[in-house]
Amino acid sequence: MLWPFKVDTVETHCAIENFLSDEECKSVIELGLSQNIQKGVTFNGENDPTRESNIAWIHATERRADWLFRRITDAGIYVNKTQFHFDLMGLGEGLQFTHYTAPGGKYGVHTDSGPGACIRKLSFVIQLSNSTDYEGGDLTLHLSDDPLVIPKKKGTICFFPSYVLHEVTKVTKGQRFSVVGWITGPQFK
Repeated sequence: MLWPFKVDTVETHCAIENFLSDEECKSVIELGLSQNIQKGVTFNGENDPTRESNIAWIHATERRADWLFRRITDAGIYVNKTQFHFDLMGLGEGLQFTHYTAPGGKYGVHTDSGPGACIRKLSFVIQLSNSTDYEGGDLTLHLSDDPLVIPKKKGTICFFPSYVLHEVTKVTKGQRFSVVGWITGPQFK
């Protein structure tokens, strides 16, 4: 029998609507499209049928993205302090601009942690597209037998622990733009 020391208070996710305005979303899409876009791959660096998307990296050295890194940092610190309580260090990998197109753009069920990578603790996804611009393309968190579908209101950011199983379902019509990132930290103890 286990006598618990403390109840686990880690939340499963935290979504903040109106994190970015319509104009800010448009600006991020333009910035992402101006970068070196390439086919997205998985941790092993190979083409994998699990993932069908195009990506570009937005790094902290990109002056046009200073405001976005600051906004994400401030929100990440706040939600971690109030919701997740992880030992964090910062945005260690840049931001991944992701473009899913119909038919079939997706990223199957996965976690955001893997061997040889930074220790990702908090993942986040920023919805850049209007939900009416595409069909499918739901960000779902697999927390139980009934996956949780995250609202896809433009400008929303959703944080969740990087070890949570999640996916982006197939885009069946139109195109979906998002920014994905990870807040890293020391090993879990």
